[in-house]
Parts: sequence; C-alpha cells; structure tokens
Amino acid sequence: MIAKLAIILIMLHIMIKPIFAEGSIILSGTIYVFKGLSIDGGENGSIFLIFTDDDKFQLDLNAYITNNNLDKDSLITLLDGKYVTIEGEFRNDGIFMVNTISNIEPFMIATTVNSNLVGEQAWVTILAKFSDVSFTPKPIAYFDELIYNNPLYSLNVYWNDISYNNINIVGRSYGWYNLTNPQSYYTVAGSCIHEPRFDLLLDDMTSLVDSEVDFNTYDGINLVYNSLIGNCVWGGFAPLTRDGNTKLYSVTFLAYPALDHFYFAHEMGHGFGLDHSSGPYNSTYDSNWDVMSGNGCNNQHYNFGCISVGTISYHKAKLGWINSSKIYEVRGGSATIDLYPLDTPSNGYIMIKIPITDSEFYTIEYRRKVGFDIGIPDSGVIIHKVNENFSDRQARVVDIDNDRDPNDEGAIWRKGEVFRDYENGITITILEDDNPYKIGISVSSLSSYTSSFINNEVLSATFVLGDSNKHGAYGWGAMVNDLLGSIGLSSKLGLLASSGNTTQVLDTNIASYNGSVSINWSSINSNMVVIGGPGVNLLSYYYDVNRVLPFYLTWIDNKSYIHSSLSNANYTFSNNIDEDYAIIALINDNGRDILIVWGLSWQGTTAALQLLQHYDSIYNGMLDGSSILMRWRDNGNSIVDLSDTIEIVENL
Repeated sequence: MIAKLAIILIMLHIMIKPIFAEGSIILSGTIYVFKGLSIDGGENGSIFLIFTDDDKFQLDLNAYITNNNLDKDSLITLLDGKYVTIEGEFRNDGIFMVNTISNIEPFMIATTVNSNLVGEQAWVTILAKFSDVSFTPKPIAYFDELIYNNPLYSLNVYWNDISYNNINIVGRSYGWYNLTNPQSYYTVAGSCIHEPRFDLLLDDMTSLVDSEVDFNTYDGINLVYNSLIGNCVWGGFAPLTRDGNTKLYSVTFLAYPALDHFYFAHEMGHGFGLDHSSGPYNSTYDSNWDVMSGNGCNNQHYNFGCISVGTISYHKAKLGWINSSKIYEVRGGSATIDLYPLDTPSNGYIMIKIPITDSEFYTIEYRRKVGFDIGIPDSGVIIHKVNENFSDRQARVVDIDNDRDPNDEGAIWRKGEVFRDYENGITITILEDDNPYKIGISVSSLSSYTSSFINNEVLSATFVLGDSNKHGAYGWGAMVNDLLGSIGLSSKLGLLASSGNTTQVLDTNIASYNGSVSINWSSINSNMVVIGGPGVNLLSYYYDVNRVLPFYLTWIDNKSYIHSSLSNANYTFSNNIDEDYAIIALINDNGRDILIVWGLSWQGTTAALQLLQHYDSIYNGMLDGSSILMRWRDNGNSIVDLSDTIEIVENL
C-alpha cells in the first residue's frame, strides 16, 4: 500500500472554519475536481468540492465563471488540489454558490498524481440502494469477480498487466446496503443534466460500512449506487475522515447501468491521477487508443461487458511505470530508434519523446492488438502531441487527415510514412515495421545547424542558389551577392570540418516551375542550404507558398513584406535600403535537412548569411529555435559588414 505525503499535509495544514461576513460566508479549504464520463454521449461534466477542516461542500461556480469571463476548463487547472479562500452563500439545496476566490495556494498540488505508483493498491467497494429504489443491479459476487478475483479480466489483472506488474488491486466488496434517503436527496441540477451530491454520498455510503471496514488500510473507494444520477459516472480524489484519521482517497462514483469493466477502469484511472486523452478535436471520448478516452468497446465480455484497452505511453510514464531507460528523448539532431511494443516491458525503448518546449512534446508508441489491447483499432505506430498546460486531454492523437476520426488510417503510422512538424523542425519517419519498428527522428535546431552538414568532421552540403536568368513565378533572376554570401558560409563550414566539400547548384538545375514547383529530389545527395528569396529561388518559393515556415512573403501596395503568423505583424525594408528583414530556418524534407536563408533584398540575405557565419562569436546565442526573423540596420556606409546592427525580431 502506498502512503501518500498528502495524508500528513492535510493533517498539518490549518483550515479556517466557515465564518459569516456581512451576509456572505467565507470558507477556506482544499478544492478537488471530479470529472464526469457521460454514458450516453451526452454532456460531460466537472464537479468542484471544497474540503474544510470539519466539512465538505459542493460548489456552484457559474456566477464566478460569468463574472470573470472564465470557463470550467481553466478553473480545473487553477483550482484542482489547491488551498483557497472563497466567499459566497448557500443555495437552498445546500450547494455553495461562489462569488469570489482568493488566496490560491499550490499547497496540495502534488497530491493528485503519484509519479511512482507501485505495490498493492487497496480499494474497498461499497454497494448501496436508495431508499426509494429497490432494484439490485448485480450480485455482490459480480463486483468481487470484476474488480479483484477473475484470473483473466479482473481490474486487478488489468492494472497489473498495463502497469508491467508495478501495481495490483486488493480488497473486497460490501453490500448491498440500504440508504435512509431517496435518490432525489442526493441529486441536484448541474453537470451531466443532474449531478450527484458527492459530499452527501461520500459520507452516507462510507458510514454504512464503518463498523466493518478499517479505512486506514485502503487507498481507494468505489461507491456504487443502484440508479444513475444524471448521465455520468465520476472519478477523482477526496479527503475523508474515518477511523480516527483524515486521508486522501481515490474515489469513484458509479451506478447502474454503467457497471462494465471499462467504466470501473476509466474512473479508477482518474483516481490514480490520470486525465483524459483524446483526438485533436473538441471531443473528450473519441480516441479508442486509451482507457482514459472512449476506449471503443471492441472487446466485449459475456459478463463484464466492455473490456478496457490499455493506456498510452504518456500516462504510463506519468505514473512511473516506464523507466527512463526505456524512453528515448530526442532534443536535437537526427536519430534512428528501435521502438518495441508498448504492451510489454522489453529490454529496448517503448516510448519516444520529442520535446518542443518544457511543457509541450510529442510521444511515439508502437501498439499491437494483443492482450487487453485487442480492442484497439489496429496495430501500428501512434503519435500523440502533449501539452501539459491543458487542464484536460493533455495528450491528443496526431490525426494527419483531419477527418475527426482519430482511430482510422490517418492516425496510424505505417512503414514509409512521414510526419512533419515544419514549424518546430520535427520529422518522424517510419523506416521499418518489424518487431521492433525502426523510427527515424530529425529535430532541426538553428543553434546547432552546422551538425546538419558536418558528420564526424566530414563536410557535405549542397548550396542551392537562384539562377541569375529570369525564371519562376515572378520572372526574376538572382544577384551575384547571394553567391558571395554563400562563399563566406561555405568557408565557415570548411573551417569546422577536417574533410569533405560543398557543392553549388542553381535552383533551375534541380527544380522547375510550371504553375507550381517540382523538385527532383533524386539529384540531391546531401543536406541543403537554400539561399535567396521566393522571387529568385524556386525552393524558397516552394516552401513559402506552402506556408511551411511561420514567416512568409506578402505584398501590400506593391511592396514586399515578411508576414509573421506568430504575431500577425508585417515587416518591410526601408525605402533607402538601410534597413531590411530576413528569414533563417532549418527544416527537414524528404529525409534532408534544409537551411533556408533569404531577405527582402540582397542586403537582408547577405546579413543573414553573415549571422550564420559568425553565429558562435559575434552573434553568439542569437540562433534560438528552428525559425527566426531578423532585422538588419546599416551603420551608414551602405554595405553589409560586421559593424552593422543585427537583432532577432521573432523566433519559433
């Protein structure tokens, strides 16, 4: 059994009792959020409760949300597991209506996720009937088999399997008991059409077994009542004082007809601290890759109903079930990784992580239709984009066809397929589909751009320059300045290498234009440096019109500008050409790293090449990210040199 630090913290932290202040009531305590799973595809919900030193109250936050122009999702991030002071008044039905929230302290934030969840997890299951509903949905033996005892499908076997034997579920079921109050006593209007009075159900149902159960020996509580309230079942955390101690428990609220394997597994997952995952759309339960989303219910049992699929690599890592030695993290450069199936803790890597920022990253996992995962859509590689700043659905399936179905071929990556995130310079290639899969990863970073062209001190680069003859969509030709600038950058790369060479080619030698650009990739044998703007270089034009970069060429009143999709700002050169703007970006396309360099005029292009040539000395630290927009200002001598001013305006 895992003892949580929160037990001690709850006891030590001083809670302020409710006091009256000029007609309003002030409460201080810790807020916990329960998330509702709709069983009929209807409205889902979130219920907020505050736990004070001697009581608990369900909250109505509608007025607070309206008055502060907020939404419930943002409040989950703000309040869940936090100690707060709130002001408001009680409604007639006993719900506390919140007007103001203050003194938000991140005191309890670490209590809702155990990043090292191991060992026996003791759950007690309590079955109760409302006084006005005599129906018995399932015999007590059903719950003992479903949760603890069935050797193939119990929740004990399930969680032990998907945790790689890290945890197992122990305990027993008690019931059916008769509550002294009718169903209406525990029902209020709210989320999921109607919502349970969690505060009342938690007290009344645990008191039914208090004489038989030592709650000090349990970590989780399944509360099962015989008639559904609203259209949701729920899971989360709640402090409870029983048997002389106050303790933070994992708690689920379940009811007939939602008593299948999936509903228990999903809500227990919330009790372990897991949020939902989903597809990239505005739907919480659309992913059949995860028990913490829709599950799919493609594996039906004659007795236990919908059997759960496993959970995703992000969730397993979050709970400490994937050792760091089995996670391959790619922060820059290129790598080829053998990726083993997520369903088994092999000796190799079972998760790939590609950071974008400290809180945003991609995960890659290989899923097979075996074991509990027999119900997933198909075997293959699945990519999730994770943003830990989201209040829910932090992990979302990458669905390349954007057809609102994250379970079809658009979300399953096969041999030969390539995913590209141009903005962040990330390319993922499925090279082989044996066991293990072989995954190629390229992460472009301007700060280490030279590594794209120098491998083991051997230089290999192709410089693509614009043809000086009129060509392309604009009918323009390049100026000789681009060639001169390329010589300086080529010299820089040569100084950093021990051997090798660079090759210069014209854009018209490897690409053609006939209404659109066609590139002959087979004629290019190395990574490339593309120099010159969209008006004079076919490759720059190709990436510009396809909006590969966050910065692109636009025209306003017959004058060229660089538009930023990051800030929605437009930048242009000065009329006397003593100021110009330029783009530097590193991407990966068709298995090649491509460094793109161009300015609105030749001065901007030359200044950008100068920055690249002296990135590790005069301009040290300025190449940050995969794409930058820079400004050049002349010192008055009408040439581009090291005495001019270069600054970064925007970057990604």
